[in-house]
Amino acid sequence: MTKPRIKFTVESQNAKDQKVFSAIEEGSVFNVWRNYDHDYSSVSARNTTGKKARISKLLLATLCQHPNIVSFLLNYKHDEYDLHHWNEDGQNPLIEAIKSENVAIVKVMAKAMTNSKWSMSHSFKDAKGNTPFHYIGEINNPQVRKAMVTSLIHAGLSIQFENDKGEKPKHFDEMVAIKKASKNRFLGNISNFLFRKTGSFKQEAGYFLGILSLSILALWLNPLYVAFGVGTLLSHFIISHLMTDVDDNRRLALQHTQIDADFINTIQRGKLTSDKLKKYLNQGVMPMCLLATNENGLQLAAKVGNTEQINLLLKNAYSPQITSAIVCQAIEGGHLAAVELLLSKSKALLLNKYASARMLAAAVFHGKQDILAYLLQKGAPIPTDIRWNDTVSGYLFAKGKTKTTTYSLLDFAKDLGKKEIIKLIEDALKAQKVEKSNVVVTQFVSKRQSARLNKNQKIASDVGLIRKQSLRSKK
Repeated sequence: MTKPRIKFTVESQNAKDQKVFSAIEEGSVFNVWRNYDHDYSSVSARNTTGKKARISKLLLATLCQHPNIVSFLLNYKHDEYDLHHWNEDGQNPLIEAIKSENVAIVKVMAKAMTNSKWSMSHSFKDAKGNTPFHYIGEINNPQVRKAMVTSLIHAGLSIQFENDKGEKPKHFDEMVAIKKASKNRFLGNISNFLFRKTGSFKQEAGYFLGILSLSILALWLNPLYVAFGVGTLLSHFIISHLMTDVDDNRRLALQHTQIDADFINTIQRGKLTSDKLKKYLNQGVMPMCLLATNENGLQLAAKVGNTEQINLLLKNAYSPQITSAIVCQAIEGGHLAAVELLLSKSKALLLNKYASARMLAAAVFHGKQDILAYLLQKGAPIPTDIRWNDTVSGYLFAKGKTKTTTYSLLDFAKDLGKKEIIKLIEDALKAQKVEKSNVVVTQFVSKRQSARLNKNQKIASDVGLIRKQSLRSKK
């Protein structure tokens, strides 16, 4: 098979980074190792055509069909993260390996996934909800299909997930049969080892010669020695296969993690419906406590900004509490409608000094002018000191301003240099001052009127008292 040449440009000007990508393209593991940044290297390349899509080292090695380099890269955990990455052209390393029918690379990736809990906590679904098994189902060669399905099932990937159209992979029954066979794989291998019935004479000659030699030894030597040798051989054989299989408990845990990952992927793609949510809940998904992430379902929905998903989760996901952290996810994404919806369900957040300050700081930091205007319009108090806020404190630390005594929201906006946002805050502060002055004037006038009234009442009472006294004296 001819290995394709990929046209790309490396984003880094560092000579070693350039050499790493060249070595990957050439297929030189030694040169990749010699120039590889073993601490951390997030450098990637860009396709020179089309959408200028990102090409990671792992994707390039896959496209160039170098399984040995793929194996090398997957031994370093930060390259493993690219296993789930989809670039602007809709390319993913595992899917590209499947599409090119490269069984060797798929096996290498499956082995890496077997040892990675992180990998199993992320979905491989594409933009249409297709899983790796959907892509395998498109392969015409049954032997290639079987090899790939077997590897991925042994790694722990589930074949049960449907795409957005509700379709299971093609050749699904075949995959189910492979899955069932994989559960008793080591027993089947022992049976094949002891009772081989296929293969040419040359292929099986060594096997039969070994059995014959063992039988002769049994006649001349103590059978206990022979039994010990056979037992040792079989024990080694069984253990070696047991160690490479995913046991039932781990398989069950992986299945739950993958269901969670599929739920997360569904939210991230904005595909969660009432029926799907019910199905996930029946499968044991807890939207407010997901195994595959530290975030809950409502946070993920807020980040995407899909108000329908937010409403679904609020109604059906055990009445989750809306916090400022959840609203900040919507603010970060610039989803005004989601912010409005969340705050309409929890109006107390705007009245809370710390929660409102956190939301205002997020709007300022991410430059979300419309959301900031909305928060100010709804009466969020403008904080005079926000050094305690995580975003602000991190910014101050980065700028070396940790000794600042006070730091207001306006100071934050000025440091970030966002003119429109600065004007919004200044106008809001002026409006607050006018409002305060009006309140003071109103209070002063009311007090003055009250004092006059009290004075008049006192005068009236004094006059009345004098009249009473004069009437008594006349009598």
